[in-house]
Amino acid sequence: MGSHRRNVAGPVCLMPNLFRGEVFSTNFDYVLNHVYAAADTAFAREFRGTQLRQAARLMGNDPHCLLRLHGEADVADDRVLTLSEYEAAYADGAGLPGALGNLMGARSLLFMGCSLQTDRMMQALQHIKNNANGAAVRHYAFLPFPGTRKRAERRDQLGQAEIHPIYYPPNEHDQSIEDLFLTMIEGGFND
Repeated sequence: MGSHRRNVAGPVCLMPNLFRGEVFSTNFDYVLNHVYAAADTAFAREFRGTQLRQAARLMGNDPHCLLRLHGEADVADDRVLTLSEYEAAYADGAGLPGALGNLMGARSLLFMGCSLQTDRMMQALQHIKNNANGAAVRHYAFLPFPGTRKRAERRDQLGQAEIHPIYYPPNEHDQSIEDLFLTMIEGGFND
């Protein structure tokens, strides 16, 4: 978890080839810092937890920033994890949907490693979609295949937040994510 752990391997090392703008993370660790620095594309700025309210304004013309939704492992300040921290961070009335809406704008997001169940992130994205007046931006998620019987239900649940699932075999996570990244690097997917 701490910044002292620098050994990083696997599909995450391909991220700097794909994502050069804002990178959102719900993780506390420093894996993304190390991966981007090793690729000579270190983040211009980082914003964590409660700092996200000012991020859209402070990013300016250099959006290559790391946005840590919950904070970071080595720093207790600006952490947003517990219910009381969440309420304090977003007590201004705009809440997480307002903070995310300001940061996302009209950008499409790709979710990886998120459960995307009935959590605050899903509620915020549903709120953003509902207030988009039919102009919601489509998001994507790499997710393990939930099984044939739950596929339609899961697609409907994700659709409420305008998230399009891209499924992979659940027992082949690392290899599947690497294959999906390589497909994107080579030109993407046919819809």
